[in-house]
Amino acid sequence: METLSYRTPGGVAPEGLPRIGFIGHPYDRLLCLDTFCADLFRLRECCVYFTEDMTAPLTAEQKQAMAGMALCLLPVSPTLLASSCRAVEEDLPLFRSLGIKVLAVMIGPGLLPRIKEDDRFHGLTVLDYGGTPAATSLYREKLKRILFDALGEVPDQPRFTREALQFLEERRASPEPETETITESSLLAELEQLEAWVEEHPEAEAREALQDWLAVSADFARRGLGNDPAAQDYLLGRAWLVGIFQEANREQGIGLITDAAEAGLSEAIHWLAELYLDPEAPERDIGTALHWERRYADALSRAYGEDDPKAIREKHALSKLCLVAGEAGEALRILEELYPISLRVLGESHSQTVSIVGELAVSCHELGDDESALAWREKQCWLLRDRGEELREAQEALLDAYRALQMNHYRRYLADRSDLEPLRQRRKLFSKAVRLCEELGDKPRRRSLLGSLADDLCLLGETEEAKKIMVSLLREDPEDFRSTVTLAGIYRIQGKYREADIAMERAIVIYSREHDCDGVEIALREELAELRRKQRETTVTLTSRSN
Repeated sequence: METLSYRTPGGVAPEGLPRIGFIGHPYDRLLCLDTFCADLFRLRECCVYFTEDMTAPLTAEQKQAMAGMALCLLPVSPTLLASSCRAVEEDLPLFRSLGIKVLAVMIGPGLLPRIKEDDRFHGLTVLDYGGTPAATSLYREKLKRILFDALGEVPDQPRFTREALQFLEERRASPEPETETITESSLLAELEQLEAWVEEHPEAEAREALQDWLAVSADFARRGLGNDPAAQDYLLGRAWLVGIFQEANREQGIGLITDAAEAGLSEAIHWLAELYLDPEAPERDIGTALHWERRYADALSRAYGEDDPKAIREKHALSKLCLVAGEAGEALRILEELYPISLRVLGESHSQTVSIVGELAVSCHELGDDESALAWREKQCWLLRDRGEELREAQEALLDAYRALQMNHYRRYLADRSDLEPLRQRRKLFSKAVRLCEELGDKPRRRSLLGSLADDLCLLGETEEAKKIMVSLLREDPEDFRSTVTLAGIYRIQGKYREADIAMERAIVIYSREHDCDGVEIALREELAELRRKQRETTVTLTSRSN
């Protein structure tokens, strides 16, 4: 694979890792590659391959290397749709010719109708990256299932149903289905016979025909399916959904698959969880999806044991769905049980363990325990200390955790202004957040935090310290309106009305350069007039005392 560049979790060696290709518009690569890699590595240890120059034609060696991919990821943006580039003209046809699944991920609003109208993207699996936390969570759940499918990880059941239905659905859609996608080629001849067999029977005999076939088929019987009513229900239900044996009937199909799931067939349970989670399905229901996701996670734990990586991943997926469903308490319970298992089995630096730590922080925050949420966020940053972009994302979340706890302390202060301890706790948090902003190079947020810290210092009576902060900010940017107004307020608290007058007049000049005279400027001028009145009173008082 030396002909391609690659990314792996934590920069580990790529040998032995499942291979995923990344193609796209050159500009989208700059925007999306790091984010998509982070999403993939949260779900599965894998290696993402791409070309450094996404404009140059592929070499023969690169084409040969791409043939080894299990899946291809294509970000679809307005830029890609409006242009002609190598990703669409060369890469996409190549992956299709190789029989490799291409997953198109929309990274902009309103793109689905354009994708459906564009023949270049016909037949691709399309996911919406989402613009809200809930939508992004759903995207990641669907991505997880697609990864498990593409990388051969639908555990606990033989692949017969997926392969059989894939063949039959493709045969119904096209006279020349992509049979090479069936992993066990020995099934192909029997599947072709199966199609002929069921077409000879009327609808009333569809179940009996299927049962007879499974009983006499050597390849299916070898899998123990001849006397497996649940497996028969599942296959027949999927057939009803797409009209393989008879006219399609969605209600009948889902009913049969549900019967199979109730009988404990894990593949049916997995399918139902995905169905009710699908935002495009008319049956979509988060509560029902959660029910079946619980059943599936429990099935994997029983089949493999709670220490198996597959069981850990599915329990983690269950916790995320609990959060989407508003069951943060249940999510926290699952994650608290899962964290020591993942730590022991996978290690603290494993992407799954790190992701669990992040979800623990989210769960604690949703339950109002922002102190615990902050502790988990700090733990996550420590675990990601050498991970570049992943660390930055975690640090951004840590800043949000600082802010949430700061707000909690401020509400405590407002409830009892005689108790200054919440303000002292906020001061410590402000100091940590400012240092983190400096590390991130986030100057605007650093300035905002220092301004808020100065406000709190004034409430604590530490006006000299607050003044030092404002003076330092104004040295950096003499035109900063907020810092100038805050400095005027500090001088007023200190009784230095002349200095306050000068600072307030300066603030009015700065404000008026960018705004027409409005309510803010009027209020500033009224404050300036009040400062000058105070200054005159102070002068009169001092004169009287001297006389």
